[in-house]
Amino acid sequence: MDELSEHWLTKAQKLQKQGKFEESVKYLDKAHGIEESKNSKNFWLNKGKNLASIKKFEDAILCFDKELQMDSTNFNAMYEKSIAFFELEQYDSAVECFNKSWEIKHSNFMKFNVQGETLRGHKKFEKAVMYFDQAKNISSIPYEFWYYKGRALYELGKRKEASECYDKALRLHPNDPEIIRHKKKISNLDG
Repeated sequence: MDELSEHWLTKAQKLQKQGKFEESVKYLDKAHGIEESKNSKNFWLNKGKNLASIKKFEDAILCFDKELQMDSTNFNAMYEKSIAFFELEQYDSAVECFNKSWEIKHSNFMKFNVQGETLRGHKKFEKAVMYFDQAKNISSIPYEFWYYKGRALYELGKRKEASECYDKALRLHPNDPEIIRHKKKISNLDG
């Protein structure tokens, strides 16, 4: 990436941290005009997140799709796409994307785990440990994933599945008042 591209992307990130999302998107658009930037890893993810932060969810989804075209195993792009669909109240699409993002995360973990197990079976223990380390370094699913998936499932009338998602969210983020409130809402309907 050239120096000018770096400048625009850095400026966009600083503005986003200051909560100046509309301005941030303008600088990302400037960077977009520079060929190297739009092909860089997470460019479209970051642009989509900026657009989502100013409630331009349809445009954000297009950006997440571009990121996923470049890297179909990008958990964050699929997860952010899930949230955008949720915000648009397109709950079926949100749940579908939540499920795909779960598959991506699980698949990445399993890939390293299986490689480690295969190497261990061939008595290549040092290499096996490297793969197991990579498997354990795959970050866990954030509690927000389970919270938003639960809300989408609730909106689809799938209260049991929603409740299970809230339980998972509470295991990761105990005592969260929003999760507890939504969990109680289901309990009141079922009880």
